[in-house]
Amino acid sequence: MDLSVVPSKKKDADKLLTTLGTYAFRRGWNSSDCADISVVLDEGAENTRSWVLGSLEGDESEFDCVVVVDAKDQKTIGSIRAVCERAGICRTGRLPGLPEGKSLVVFRRKTMGLRAIDAAEKLRSEIRSNLNILSLYRQSSGPVILSDMWIVEEDGIVRIQADSPSLQNLHPRRDASKLSANVATALQQRLSAGAFLESEVRSALDLNNLALSMHDHRLRLINIWSALECLASLVDGKSIIDRVVKLVVPILTWRKIDKVVRYLSISIHYWLKKNPGIDRSALPFKLGYQDAVHPEQFL
Repeated sequence: MDLSVVPSKKKDADKLLTTLGTYAFRRGWNSSDCADISVVLDEGAENTRSWVLGSLEGDESEFDCVVVVDAKDQKTIGSIRAVCERAGICRTGRLPGLPEGKSLVVFRRKTMGLRAIDAAEKLRSEIRSNLNILSLYRQSSGPVILSDMWIVEEDGIVRIQADSPSLQNLHPRRDASKLSANVATALQQRLSAGAFLESEVRSALDLNNLALSMHDHRLRLINIWSALECLASLVDGKSIIDRVVKLVVPILTWRKIDKVVRYLSISIHYWLKKNPGIDRSALPFKLGYQDAVHPEQFL
C-alpha cells in the first residue's frame, strides 16, 4: 500500500485506516497512544497522512531507562546487584521523583527502543530474567519489580506505566452483586436437592480468583486457562482443546448476540425519543416505561 499518496476514494481510505488499526493492535497500542487521532482527523487529509506516516515503525532511539526492584530485605540487595551487574545492568544512586525505601534497588541503563515504553520494557525484561536465575538457586519467589518505570530526560524524570494487556478489557460488571447472589442461590438449591457441586467447579473458581490477584499477565493467562480446563473436563470431547472449544464457543456466541441486540434496543429507544410522532402501536414489539425497549423483545 502506498502511504505517500492521500487516498481519493473512500474504500482506499478505509483500507488505509484498517492497515493502521492492525498495526496499532499488533504493537499493543492502547487508547492513550492514539488520543490525538480525533484532533488530527479534523485538520484535513494532508495532516492525517502525515500522522499516519509518523505512526509507522521507524528507527529505534536511545532512552535513559530506570527500573526499580524491591529486594524486601537488605541481605537480598547484594545478591540482586551481583546477578544484574554480571549482565551489564548496574545499580545507580537515588533520583528525585523515585519511590523511597531501604529495600529498593534502582537500576539505570541506556536502552534502544521504538518508544520509551519499549526501551523500558526491554530493560525490565532483562532484569526479570536475571532475577529468575537468582530465584532458581534460592528456591524462593524472586524480588518484585515495580510496575512503574521511568525515563530520564533533560528536564527531569518521567514516569511511564507498563502495559497490562490482560486488564484492558476487564471491567467490573454493573450487576455483579445480583449475578453473584443468583449463582449462589442456584448452587445452594442444587446442594439442598441432594446433588453435589463438582470439584472441578470449585477448582475453577479458585484458579480464577488466583488469576485476578496476580499482576503478571502471563501468570494470569496460565491460571485462567487452567480454570477453563477444569470446567472443560465436565464436557465430552476428544482432547482438552476440543472440550474447551465446546465449552467456550456457545458462551461467546451468546454474549455477542446479547451485545448486538442490547445495542439495537438502546438505539431504537433513542430513535423513538427523537421521533415522538411515530405510531407506537404499529411497532412489532412491545414498549416499556418511557418507550424502553427490552432486548428480549427481539429474540
